[in-house]
Amino acid sequence: MQAVVLILVLYFSWKFWMARPEDASVGVYVIGLSYVIGLFLLLGGVFGFLLLINLPLLALLLMRQKHRAIYVDRRIAIGDISLGEEVPNGYLESKWSDIPKIAKTKNLIIVYHDRKRAHLIPRRAFQTSGEFDLFFHEIKSRFIAAREVDVQSANPSESG
Repeated sequence: MQAVVLILVLYFSWKFWMARPEDASVGVYVIGLSYVIGLFLLLGGVFGFLLLINLPLLALLLMRQKHRAIYVDRRIAIGDISLGEEVPNGYLESKWSDIPKIAKTKNLIIVYHDRKRAHLIPRRAFQTSGEFDLFFHEIKSRFIAAREVDVQSANPSESG
């Protein structure tokens, strides 16, 4: 922004110098030029201040456009065998036995699919904190139950 203001000041200074009458004194030129420079600095300061205030909003809007798939409404369906996710493009389903890890932070429930993919379920998706905790407890219990079934099916001699 400062570079633009500087270029504009230099351009209009040159234009101001070229437009002066031949018999005008240098003092008149200096006073006029200082007025032009002050005006540009004032305008540059106002626009710079407005840009500085709106920069976080602009960054958020650009980020939201870039990662549009993250900010869409989704529906999560909990089943006995799988976890389903309804998105605008279709329906994704993952078996509980294929999910390696489930974690909970203060504001997120994270259902990992592998090292690079995960369902992120924010606390704000629930109306109350109790619903958030209940949802985590429900998916965690199904996740653990699927692990127990896998262990029992891998060792059938131990279950009988």
